[in-house]
Amino acid sequence: RQATQQAARAIAWEATVSPDYKLPASGRQRDLAVDRYFGRANDPIVSQAQTGARDAAVGDVLMNTFSNQPLVRRGDLALVSYTSTSAGGMMKKIGDVTSMFGSFPPNRNGLTQAQLRLDVQDLKSANGSAAAYLEPFDSLGLKLQATHV
Repeated sequence: RQATQQAARAIAWEATVSPDYKLPASGRQRDLAVDRYFGRANDPIVSQAQTGARDAAVGDVLMNTFSNQPLVRRGDLALVSYTSTSAGGMMKKIGDVTSMFGSFPPNRNGLTQAQLRLDVQDLKSANGSAAAYLEPFDSLGLKLQATHV
């Protein structure tokens, strides 16, 4: 859950500092989040997103099980919502007043939202079959969601 929250926060932040205040491509942002927040701890942080197979396990060894089956695969992280809008309300009124003195804030659509969903794999045996002896953990269908505005 923490890695999902960190990834949502980072995606929203990166959108606020992108050139010309345009949202970066959502697919690229999702791939970067997988690499940076679900990758191996000793991997260097890079700006070029990796594009591994969607069913490949992520690099983080803690996202694996006792039976060497992945808990999280690259395709299990989805960028559900990714928007940049005007704050509206009182912030719009303040912006209207400050705009008389120049372009402040520089981006009128600076309220950025990123929502991620992580579909965690159910526990499986080493051969990939359902681990019925771990009931109910073999069929939880766990989904984690994080939003950052």
